[in-house]
Amino acid sequence: MAGVDCVSTVAGETKRPSYTVIRALLGCMAVCTLQYFLVLSTAAGIDGDNWQNWEAGALSGVAKRAFGDWFGWWLVAAAIVGSAGQYVAELLEDSYQICGMARAGLAPKWFGYLHHHYRTPWFAMFFQLVIICALVSFDFNAILSVDSFMSCLSALLEVFALLKLRWSQPDLERPFKIPVKSFWWLLVVLSPCIVFGTFVVIASFIADKFTLILNCVVLVLGVPLGWLAVKHAEKLGIKQNWEDGFDAGLDQEEVRTETADSPHAEVAVEEKELPSKGDPDTSLPAVNV
Repeated sequence: MAGVDCVSTVAGETKRPSYTVIRALLGCMAVCTLQYFLVLSTAAGIDGDNWQNWEAGALSGVAKRAFGDWFGWWLVAAAIVGSAGQYVAELLEDSYQICGMARAGLAPKWFGYLHHHYRTPWFAMFFQLVIICALVSFDFNAILSVDSFMSCLSALLEVFALLKLRWSQPDLERPFKIPVKSFWWLLVVLSPCIVFGTFVVIASFIADKFTLILNCVVLVLGVPLGWLAVKHAEKLGIKQNWEDGFDAGLDQEEVRTETADSPHAEVAVEEKELPSKGDPDTSLPAVNV
């Protein structure tokens, strides 16, 4: 289920995101939960008490013993396709996230360049590819611990930002809003996420000596770079644009509307010109809902 919190980075590629995205996420959560439950419960029922000794690759072994070699290899192929899909999805959202940071003045401008034909942030994609090639040589458990630490830490920052905005700007217009009016009830709803996320952050941070060193290096480099990025955005005058709700660096704004009497009505798309803010290759469509 990794990455569901970052779907907003590609909301501009979706018609009626306020209607579509929430339903797609709910469907995704239902399918993923059902898949885990059915596969694991079936395998545990077939393997009996031996499930307590499962290790990596145990599910394919159970499938081979129960249904033959062909089914075991089929399960391995399905796992490969699933892992590839998760990787591609993460690459998609991370690329657009880096591209968005470049447009907001938080990253070098060239990270926001789009491919002239496919309109994808290809500089950001290749940057990630270089990092992945460097990390793939590390121990898998170390990579898993560092990834868990960074993922949970970023998710906690998102949750705290959500709480801060609901406290400081409760009347701010939101395309997506948790249907809880009271701030304190919202805090109660999110408290399991905060507790478990904090536990994972601490556990993955001190998993072993090598992981501890690697996490410390990332923090020592990342925190000052983040501070410098914000200062750079302030210098460009872009930080004020965040507060004003303006999407920096756009040449066009795409406004999608639908009739109030029918949530399933066709979407009307209007385009209006905005003053050019720079290189047209760095522009992406924005969506106001």
